[in-house]
Amino acid sequence: MLIGNNCFNRYSWLNRTDETLICAFMQGAVYAWCNVHGSEPFAARNLVGGNNFYWQGTPLYPLYEHYHNLYPNDDSGYAVTQAGRALGHILKRVIVEDKRTFTTEIRNQVRHYQWQPNEEDDQVMHVPNWMRGER
Repeated sequence: MLIGNNCFNRYSWLNRTDETLICAFMQGAVYAWCNVHGSEPFAARNLVGGNNFYWQGTPLYPLYEHYHNLYPNDDSGYAVTQAGRALGHILKRVIVEDKRTFTTEIRNQVRHYQWQPNEEDDQVMHVPNWMRGER
């Protein structure tokens, strides 16, 4: 659950299987972040950027492939930038549909999330729409 702006983009070109795998991967990354960092704010780049920038062999790779195929001769990194933006929107969906509570804010043109620990959230049985195969 996201307190604040909870609208997110959908990508019709992304097939359902890839979308589900990406969402599951990102939800695992969010859970790992919260486990290690608690309620410290994070952005998508904290989860899959920096030392984790190499997406090949992960469910995230179809995002890069899509944009690389659209811009095959672009050496400026535009495909990487667009894949990162798409992943940011998918991360937002994962957080909106998570049973836990998060807040969000934009800092330096980057959306950050912060987990708001709440014991009641852990007691809720919840299956996100992406896991049910719903778009």
